[in-house]
Amino acid sequence: MPGEYLLDCLFKLGPSRMDGEHEKPVLWQELLAYAQACQLKFERWEFETVMAASRAYVSAKFDGQNPLCIPPVERMNNGHS
Repeated sequence: MPGEYLLDCLFKLGPSRMDGEHEKPVLWQELLAYAQACQLKFERWEFETVMAASRAYVSAKFDGQNPLCIPPVERMNNGHS
């Protein structure tokens, strides 16, 4: 799948971080340090995509705590966004 390497990067890094009691998206500094340590030669859009995926992960996880939340798969199939 195109872009799968970006999801691999996100989940090897960790899709989120804890900030006290709250789960937050990863920080740019964490992603940059990970990319340097792994000698990844990402372009700007690739970094932005990984960061957007981290924000989406945390947002979906937060939304999922609501028992009335429509699952993401059903949102896509029913035209919700």
